Amino acid sequence: MMSKSKIDEEEKRRREEVKRLVMLLAMLR
Repeated sequence: MMSKSKIDEEEKRRREEVKRLVMLLAMLR
């Protein structure tokens, strides 16, 4: 079982990637 902080790090990284993708899509429109 992963520790809480490890999970939080993964969540943060995923959120950053999603934000980047959203910005790219917004720019392409």
